[in-house]
Amino acid sequence: KETVITGGNANTAPLLKRAFMFLEDGDWNSANEYCEKMLDIDPENASAYLGKLLSELRVRKQESLKDQAEPFDHNNNYQKAIRFADEKLKSTLTGCIEYIHTRNENARLDGIYTSAKNAMSAANTESAYKVAAALFESISGWRDADEKIYACQKKIEEIKAKEEAARLERERKAEIERKEAERIAKRNRKIAIITTPIVCAV
Repeated sequence: KETVITGGNANTAPLLKRAFMFLEDGDWNSANEYCEKMLDIDPENASAYLGKLLSELRVRKQESLKDQAEPFDHNNNYQKAIRFADEKLKSTLTGCIEYIHTRNENARLDGIYTSAKNAMSAANTESAYKVAAALFESISGWRDADEKIYACQKKIEEIKAKEEAARLERERKAEIERKEAERIAKRNRKIAIITTPIVCAV
């Protein structure tokens, strides 16, 4: 895919060609200098502003703009390139911005998804599963996040059911122990009632 060069005239064409050759060589200062020379002749040359943008971002070719880590639509040279560009160049540049936004948002969602999966894998308590579920809920609709939310909720219900069963079992055992203690105490009282007169008589 070749760099789109638009605008300009016979006087700026050689300068534009040299500027983009400097860009391909990574000679940012010379590229910027030649773009400035073009703008002295044609202040509304979109390709010159594009060249300055590439030079500033240290990008050798226009198609590599989409590989930037962050969107650059706040950049002054970008804004001027958009302002004076034809529809083809404008569409190409705005497409780069949209691509970066989409890529970064997908990366953000993937990061949360990975954290949520790790939290779910390590979870063994109700609160831990709630944390994982909350992370999945923050990206609801992404991948199988909604299925993971349901799975976390099922785990929470299972844990609650086990805890309730354990509580009832503890109460049952405590009741058995209480009744056994009462039985022993009652038996001891009966023995005391029977043996006390005998001891006194003796």
